[in-house]
Amino acid sequence: MSTSAKLPPLPAAFIANVVRSDGLWYRIYHGGLNRVRIDNYQGEVCRSISITLGDLGRGYTFIPATKTYSIAHFPPILNTQQFDPTEDYSWAEIGQETVNGVLCTKFAGRLTQPDRVANWVFVDPKTGIRLKTQTFNKLGDPVLSIEFRQVEVGPPPADVFEPLEGYRLTP
Repeated sequence: MSTSAKLPPLPAAFIANVVRSDGLWYRIYHGGLNRVRIDNYQGEVCRSISITLGDLGRGYTFIPATKTYSIAHFPPILNTQQFDPTEDYSWAEIGQETVNGVLCTKFAGRLTQPDRVANWVFVDPKTGIRLKTQTFNKLGDPVLSIEFRQVEVGPPPADVFEPLEGYRLTP
């Protein structure tokens, strides 16, 4: 078992289906440091599509059911490093486990306050993709698992980051 301050980095660009144990799932297009698109589904119904263009200081949310969208403006984000919410944890490599046919490195993430395991993360050592995450409540019971499926490492098509046509701006 080894202890590290961080998980291995995610690849710079990838596409994946993110499947949650609560029935929700997402199609994520990660186009580098500042471009992300997330298509949010419940079952077969797309509930929303979010496109964040950090380098341009804009974010869009499209609602297919109403054919409307909103836009948010913010200072351009010209980061040289990805935001990673897992940085607030202390990580320890605790073994290996197979997830969807891939032998992954298994990490346990601990919060500093209180000192307890909050997550297990299963990382594909070849790509850095976090193929599975298991989250625990403060009693140590599993509450949510998330799996990355149909993963493609590499840049998504540029047009997935374009605003969608046929939608009207919400007043």
